Amino acid sequence: MTTIVELYRLAALVYVNRVSEDLLDQAVQTRKYTEQGFLLLSKLAACERQFPIFVLGCEARTDEQRAIIMGLISRTEKRVTSRSFNHVTVLLHAVWAQEDLAGVQINYWNKLTSVISRCVIVPSLV
Repeated sequence: MTTIVELYRLAALVYVNRVSEDLLDQAVQTRKYTEQGFLLLSKLAACERQFPIFVLGCEARTDEQRAIIMGLISRTEKRVTSRSFNHVTVLLHAVWAQEDLAGVQINYWNKLTSVISRCVIVPSLV
């Protein structure tokens, strides 16, 4: 449970910094939070919490990081008690496609807004 709490903390810090467009000039610290988050995610057998997976998944820049996210989602969905990660998976693929096709840094808020606004039903990530 402490790992999940730490994941939420890291994801919240990353999200707030990204949404505020690095207002507090924490880019280096945000990268550290992201790295710590991926380290924790890679060690988990499963994670039923969608918010930290989505927020940290949006930070995935390499195939290895994306594989960590997709592997964790796959392992989690195999559990009987797990809820579906379909929305999160589709949203992450859309975010990654935007990142790959843009070739430049995309405004975080605009990126998330454009991806989530395509959903007929707003995903519940908490």
